[in-house]
Amino acid sequence: MTVPLNYKIRDAAENEKIDELRELLKNPEADVGVLDWREYTIIQCAAIKNKKNLDTMNLLVQHRTCTQQVLNHTGMTDCTAVQLARQFNRSSIKEEISIFLTRKGVFSKETLLSTVSEDKDLELVKRLLDNPRADINYSNRFGYTPILNCANNCYRKKNFEILKLLLNHRSFSLEKLNKVYSNMKEPLTVLDLAIESNMKDNVSLLVSKGAKTYEQL
Repeated sequence: MTVPLNYKIRDAAENEKIDELRELLKNPEADVGVLDWREYTIIQCAAIKNKKNLDTMNLLVQHRTCTQQVLNHTGMTDCTAVQLARQFNRSSIKEEISIFLTRKGVFSKETLLSTVSEDKDLELVKRLLDNPRADINYSNRFGYTPILNCANNCYRKKNFEILKLLLNHRSFSLEKLNKVYSNMKEPLTVLDLAIESNMKDNVSLLVSKGAKTYEQL
């Protein structure tokens, strides 16, 4: 029985058989966007399985069939390749895979949430915020939003610039800015957290946008 071409490509991509993958991708019928039974693309499968380096990802995203639609495909689980890498890849390079794919145009709200916290790349934050799906009011299952994470990490040197980007984003909402977070030790707002961190520039910026403390609400 002949093994289908794209099955071979998926196997080579998942197991990082670089030379074999390079040759298979030369075939005119090769397609990195083909779906498996979970409706995952070959890129999504590789994001879960890759452990060595970014060589496989580089080959896949450079292929002619790798469009923005393919890169941002979600599948049955409604997860992009970035989200799948973060959730299921157990290797030391999962963060590298996530950042690499994000720079190539993969977007997820969870990536925005973590990126503003980690202060790794201001340009990456800008790129994420430029995405039409970006929403600074998104909250994860713990109730954390990008602005809250930013205020929580305001000792980081790029934080002020990131906070300015968030507060000037098209999805900014004063009501959401003054949300009370009751899952802390005591009820707090974003401004309360900024004051506790003793970063005067951040406090002034938040106040200028209408932020209030819990006691002021």
